[in-house]
Amino acid sequence: MDPHLESTVKEGLEQEMPRVHAGLRTFTHLRIDNIGRLNKTPYAGTFRRTLTFLAARTSALFTKDTPLAPFESWEPLNNRRRGTATVYSATVRSSTNFDLAETVCVKMAKWSRNRSLAREGWYYEQLSREANCERVAAPRCFGHFVVYGADPPEAISSTITPWKHVEYGDEDILTEDYDLYPGNTSLRDEYGFAENCRWYDFNQDEDVAICVLVLEELGAAYPSPSMDDEALRGIREILEDLVPIGIVHEDARFNNVLRILVSDSNSFCSRHKKIHNWRLVDFDRATRFFITDSNPNVLSYYFELQFKDFNKGQKSYFMRGIPS
Repeated sequence: MDPHLESTVKEGLEQEMPRVHAGLRTFTHLRIDNIGRLNKTPYAGTFRRTLTFLAARTSALFTKDTPLAPFESWEPLNNRRRGTATVYSATVRSSTNFDLAETVCVKMAKWSRNRSLAREGWYYEQLSREANCERVAAPRCFGHFVVYGADPPEAISSTITPWKHVEYGDEDILTEDYDLYPGNTSLRDEYGFAENCRWYDFNQDEDVAICVLVLEELGAAYPSPSMDDEALRGIREILEDLVPIGIVHEDARFNNVLRILVSDSNSFCSRHKKIHNWRLVDFDRATRFFITDSNPNVLSYYFELQFKDFNKGQKSYFMRGIPS
């Protein structure tokens, strides 16, 4: 399948978001042609940008005096307008007033992994708000989009490539699914964002959805088990870029580290004074910790978590390339 992406800007770009100092430059709708077959006819979907699935905030040092995460730092970005997936290179057939490349990456969720893709989209939103992250350590994201209620779903479930086979291990289980309860001292959802989100108890069998992320196109994955010292230093640097904002990737395997294809001044990392050759992808298993001025010492703890396995060298999960 070779889907083609056609994006149309509706009611202007989302360049300024309420309560948010930065965010994704995105659009509200996109159309993907020939993503499957509906009653023997090529199926084209018009996708709407939707809210992502935010994570509970995490800390090893929560106390009764720990402040809430600021509302604007945790909420999903709202467009304010009317293993998880299979990845395709899509040709942009048309775009209006938007700096899309000629090709982009379209990541389509498997039948059972919509919540995971919505969670990954939330992490890209978080990265877009911070320095030295989007287009520096992680790819640029153009948004999370959904088509609901494909009818009849069985007519396309066997023709959309990611939906053809549901395999063992495809269950849509996120980090906090069994841990977000009152007695847990490491996870909090004070605003009820996660619990009240549509994705919290989403059931694909009850409300069929086709979900995609649109991302910057990247190159090949790190060639494990190659021990390239220079490349490994570069990968360590992009992992380092995430720690000051409290993001621990939790799944930094070789095939989640991709080589960049295009770089520009927006790709310059002010922390390391260079343009990195790699981008980190697949954030659905990540954890975000809340860092405040009152607990800056926990940064060393987060660095330890980020590199706990990576530092094992050839014996690491990263180098062995154990499949997810």
